[in-house]
Amino acid sequence: MERYKLSKRSSEGRAGLANPYLIREVQLPSGERMPLLVCRSTGLPLDAATFWLTSERRPLGTQANTLEQELRHVVLLYLWGDARGIDPLERMKSPAFLTLAEINDLDRFCRKRVEQAVADVDARSGNGRNVVALAARRRRKPTKEPGRMQVRNRMASIHSFMDHVSCDHLSRLVPGTEPHRIYQSCRRDMLDRWAARYRSLDVANGHTPKKGLDQTALERLREVIRPDHPENPWQPDVQYRNGLMVLTLWALGIRRGELLALETKDIKFAADRAFVTIVRRPDNPLDTRRPRPAVKTLGREIVIDQPLAELLRGYIMVQRRVHPAARKHPFVFVSSADGMPLSMSSLNKLFQALRTRVPDLPDDLSPHVMRHSWNDAFSAASNRANTHRTDIEKTQEERMRSYLMGWSRNSQMAAKYSARWTADAANEQSLSLQRSQIILTGQSPKPAGS
Repeated sequence: MERYKLSKRSSEGRAGLANPYLIREVQLPSGERMPLLVCRSTGLPLDAATFWLTSERRPLGTQANTLEQELRHVVLLYLWGDARGIDPLERMKSPAFLTLAEINDLDRFCRKRVEQAVADVDARSGNGRNVVALAARRRRKPTKEPGRMQVRNRMASIHSFMDHVSCDHLSRLVPGTEPHRIYQSCRRDMLDRWAARYRSLDVANGHTPKKGLDQTALERLREVIRPDHPENPWQPDVQYRNGLMVLTLWALGIRRGELLALETKDIKFAADRAFVTIVRRPDNPLDTRRPRPAVKTLGREIVIDQPLAELLRGYIMVQRRVHPAARKHPFVFVSSADGMPLSMSSLNKLFQALRTRVPDLPDDLSPHVMRHSWNDAFSAASNRANTHRTDIEKTQEERMRSYLMGWSRNSQMAAKYSARWTADAANEQSLSLQRSQIILTGQSPKPAGS
């Protein structure tokens, strides 16, 4: 009989309330992890969500962390149904699919914080019929309002789920009959409307990708992460390791999961050139961390400069080696306490210390901001190398950026970053033009009646 390891994660609502749905992770003997959406009151997986995940999302090779996040997005649809006293699955199978009023209401619901959504369910259920009370748990800080891209991702996952559920129902209707024709028309109309809404939230539609640190902040960061700097925010025994991780994120533009998933064999040192290889290892059985760091999209090989290579070599050969537990696993960055692989939460706390203890660093400083900073530096270097690029050269630049960032060739992210740099350059040119012109002469106009 096969054995499965189970772990459980959930999202709490406001104080004293818990989300009636939770994510239960199944680990197969092969090491593969599969998240399941479970009803808290019964402990049973939800059939529709499980069928969607296993038949629609998992075959695409999507990482377990991404599958889990998509399930958390779909939870909003179930919470909306509970808050409105309807079964969203049965409503999607009705001849009218969802009404426009329901689409509008679900749109608004997707913009709520999870604890707000859970509170809506609690208010309808009479304080406790569907929502589990967690009076014994400590009070948690409320989460931030969901941002534009978070709302988009929620709606995109719900669209995929609704499309799958309704397509399954459509396949059970007899083609050519009136019920088939009516349902197909209503389903397509509402799904198209829903898709148009979440696509309008894309970063390319009036919102450019987030910028990285400006030059002043970068120089300040470079200064305070030195182990001998008096304002270094970390304990002496982790200053070298933490500074090295920040430098690696900054220099290579890799994701935090890619940094923490690095194994010692992924770094190749040579006399003339060193390389870091980003390797996709889905469901790595050697990694027991939760959540597990992972390479999100594509692997690649990145050349690293000798100074950074020497810093990495020094850490692996000296600091990492002093921990006996570090010899039992291959991961580069380890905890200073026990030598076990460094967790995602530890990396986040590293940046939290920078934000809170160095007041002139940006409040949003994070591993992903370092990735944006790399993209800004790449754009600036490309512009300095060739200000008047042809369309062919711009396409080649986007391909290089996509390779180094680990994006697929079909990804639009490289084009979005290029568009942002173009917009910034255009605005600088506009300002230069304005300064060269005299629009008005004389004194500023005085207020009326003065």
